[in-house]
Amino acid sequence: MGGDVIVAGTGLKRLGGEAVLASIRRDRLTGHLEDLGLHLTNRRLIQFGRDRILWVFPSGRSVRSALIEDVDSAGVRTKRLPTWVLVLGLLLVIGGIAALANGSGGAGAVGLIVGIALTILWLLIQTEALVFSVHGTDLLAVTLLRKTSGQLPDDASVLLANYYDLKATTSPTTLLADATVG
Repeated sequence: MGGDVIVAGTGLKRLGGEAVLASIRRDRLTGHLEDLGLHLTNRRLIQFGRDRILWVFPSGRSVRSALIEDVDSAGVRTKRLPTWVLVLGLLLVIGGIAALANGSGGAGAVGLIVGIALTILWLLIQTEALVFSVHGTDLLAVTLLRKTSGQLPDDASVLLANYYDLKATTSPTTLLADATVG
């Protein structure tokens, strides 16, 4: 069983004795389509999906994995739009004000309006993501859409609970205790 592929469409092979315990699949924007996914196996976490330029244009597939022992932390974090959206918005605001000051009414007004809109979008749009850190860096993440009750989606809750159970049984102190007893 060690030779079969664990993520369809990739060359990532299943490790010996590896089994998928829980999975999440999400679209980066809507949260509904199967554009991005996360598998929790009994040996590692695997994130897979399509990379996109500007959230729209497909640019290839990506696969990341980390052994359970290498994962430092897991949790739900609030994320904003990329910083470049804010920078572009602020540059357009400055450019629009400069253009209005120089007498370019139409172009300056458009730049100012688009810049203000981008800045406001960056401030208002926030998503929550299930994030796993490896060596202090957020490496694996899947965007979540909370239920109206404020709870995590069922698949995210199951994956997180399975991760904590698995991490508790594979922690270095547990492995050390098992080695000294045996």
